[in-house]
Amino acid sequence: MNNVKGSLQLLLGIILIVLAGGIGFSIYSIKEQEKTIKTLSQRIEAVEKRLPKIEKIEKDTSSIMEELQKQKEKGLVDLTIPAVQKLDKDFMVAKLSVKPHLTGVMVKGTIINGTPLPQENIKFRLTILDKSKEFSIKKLSPGGSKAFEVYIPDVPPDKAQTARIEHLESTVLYYKD
Repeated sequence: MNNVKGSLQLLLGIILIVLAGGIGFSIYSIKEQEKTIKTLSQRIEAVEKRLPKIEKIEKDTSSIMEELQKQKEKGLVDLTIPAVQKLDKDFMVAKLSVKPHLTGVMVKGTIINGTPLPQENIKFRLTILDKSKEFSIKKLSPGGSKAFEVYIPDVPPDKAQTARIEHLESTVLYYKD
C-alpha cells in the first residue's frame, strides 16, 4: 500500500513538473509573441506614416505614364526625358534634350536604326507646336545611332516639351546575290 501511495505521489510529482514546464514554456512563447507583435506594430506604423507619400508617388507615376501613352498615340515624343522612344516601325530616338536658343529652342538627341539593314540619306521632320524643321542623317548601320541637333526658331522654350519626329524617307542598302 505504501508502495502504491509512493508511486502515486511520484506520478503526481512528475505530472506537476511536466505541467509546470508546459506552463513555463507557454509563458515564454507568449512573451516572445508579444515582442514580435510589438516589432511588427512598429513596422506597420512606420509604413502607415509613409503610405501617403507612396500613394502620391504612385498617383504621379500613373499620371505621367498616362500622359506618355497619350503622346505616343498622337505620335509625339517627350523632349524632357532621355529614355529611348519609338518613332515608327524603323526608327527610335534617345537622349533627347531641349534648351532655349536664340529666338527658339535647340533640340538634341540620337536617332537609332531599328532595322536589320543599313540605311542612308535618312530625312526626318521635327515639329514643335506649328513650327517644323527637316534634318538628315547621312548613314546608319543596322542598330546604329547618330546624334542630331535641330534649331527651331520662334518656339517658346516653356512650350517645347513634346515634338513629332517623322521619318520622311531613306534609302535601304542591300546586296544582290
